[in-house]
Amino acid sequence: MPVWLVFGGMVAVLFQPARAAADETTGQGDSGSTSPYSLYSPPYSPQSAPAPQETGSAATYNNNNPYRSPVLNPWASSQPGGVHCGVAAATLYSSPSGATASETGLTGEAAPERTRSYNIGKRVVLVPSVSLSEIYSDNITLRPDHTQSDFITELRPGLNACAQMPRFRGDLSYSLQGLYYARYSSHNAVYSQLGADTTTVLLPRHVFFSANTSYGQAVINPAQPYSTSNVLDTGNTTNVWTFNLSPYVEQGLGRLGHSTLRYTYGRVLYANNNYRNGNSGLSDTTSNTASAQIVNPQTNELWTWKADYRTQQLQRSGNVAQRTVYFDTASLQLGYKVRTNFEILAQGGIEDRYNLDGTTDRLASPFWNAGFRWATAFNDFELRYGHRFFGPTYTAKWQLNLPRLKAAMTYNEQPTESNNEFLNMRAGQQNGQLLPNVPVLQLNQYQIYISKRLSADIDYALGQTKLTLGGYSELRQYTASGVPDERVQDADVSWIFPLGVRTSLTPRWTWQRYDQPDGRPDYLQQELLTLGHRLGLASTARLVLRHQSRTSHAQRSGYKENAVILEYSRIF
Repeated sequence: MPVWLVFGGMVAVLFQPARAAADETTGQGDSGSTSPYSLYSPPYSPQSAPAPQETGSAATYNNNNPYRSPVLNPWASSQPGGVHCGVAAATLYSSPSGATASETGLTGEAAPERTRSYNIGKRVVLVPSVSLSEIYSDNITLRPDHTQSDFITELRPGLNACAQMPRFRGDLSYSLQGLYYARYSSHNAVYSQLGADTTTVLLPRHVFFSANTSYGQAVINPAQPYSTSNVLDTGNTTNVWTFNLSPYVEQGLGRLGHSTLRYTYGRVLYANNNYRNGNSGLSDTTSNTASAQIVNPQTNELWTWKADYRTQQLQRSGNVAQRTVYFDTASLQLGYKVRTNFEILAQGGIEDRYNLDGTTDRLASPFWNAGFRWATAFNDFELRYGHRFFGPTYTAKWQLNLPRLKAAMTYNEQPTESNNEFLNMRAGQQNGQLLPNVPVLQLNQYQIYISKRLSADIDYALGQTKLTLGGYSELRQYTASGVPDERVQDADVSWIFPLGVRTSLTPRWTWQRYDQPDGRPDYLQQELLTLGHRLGLASTARLVLRHQSRTSHAQRSGYKENAVILEYSRIF
């Protein structure tokens, strides 16, 4: 796996002699600060404009300021769960089932007291870790009959790292997973999982280069039995490597605003398919994306605007029906602040139209939407209604931030396809969990579909007790005729109970519905009970009891599985 392609320059930068930030810049900001942020001309402070996460063919902008450029803060990390400088990584405390610490109960009292790390020149932080697990499962292949039970030993060393320098910042997380089966040695395997994200300042305040990559395993066909962990060998996975290389230029335009030009080259590569049902039909994909954007000056207090153009070309390898597909949009967005915390929004433009015969009319379909945004110190709500080539469309975003209660909800409708979703994932697979976190993309289906997705998350904390609820519902309407739609629904509930200073108990329940191509639904359910205990400053132990099942009308897709997991983990 040629990871050096994306991060080959990282090592040279990490160990260069430290120099004062003022030596790396062309000047100081208004305050005379010599921090890395002085690379930016005021008022475009990177602290005020987190980078967006892209979904489908368009970027989703931060709720705090939907008109700001998505690249005004190249240092804003968008890799959830990774190690950031000065921040402990939840992934270091994940369970062998692939669940994170918040899902298995090793947070709060049962989590390590602090994250150990190794500082290199005060600019690089390294956090090595290792975990050893002994697992018993009564159905290691998730078959409906002729089940195989076995004891599995899992060894998982890992390394998380981050760097903060005047001209460079990066996050990296790597995990090596070794699996040894006592009875069925044919399942023995070694897996790698990698996630990394970097940004380099080439010309202060103007020219930047960002790169990200992920490598891990993913489910090929969710209509067949699958697991969210590599420990259960279903023969329905593949290795996936993705990367994006993106130079971009920023330039202030005075009263007109701030402009950004960006080019992104990305690839999705599949290798070493573990697929028992013949040829998986997976196709590598190359993406070329160019975009231009102008946003209003931050000093505007009444009117806001954003002009945006984006074109993306996806080229697939192999014998597929459509080897080249496009996602193009051109739009103008306006906002008027009726009050300090209430803004009227409107957007119009043109986009591609995807026809029933599988062809695409580029930039041939007008679209519009209008709505409002209401924001207070603890509440942020945005709602829009509009029309696109596939009919009436809705967009909604809501965030609630109270001392004990955190909640978020989003609804979005967007044309996309499976490989494009992989390219837009900025987080790498960690600790044996499959990529993506919800592995229900049908990777051997390359038709464009309209994703209509509603997701919600709620966290309630009372002392060391924490209740977490999450869920989503997604309808995938394929634009080509003859391709059946897909519907996926998911719910997840966990509750952390402290049993003492060092111990916690966490029950967790997950539920998922996946509609088969014939329209009949499959139901997947999992119950976990985790007892976690902190053994010392940087080590923990867990006992996990798990039961999972799938009810299916499809032949040989239903199963039941029970497991007992004992794990020891340590941060060095």
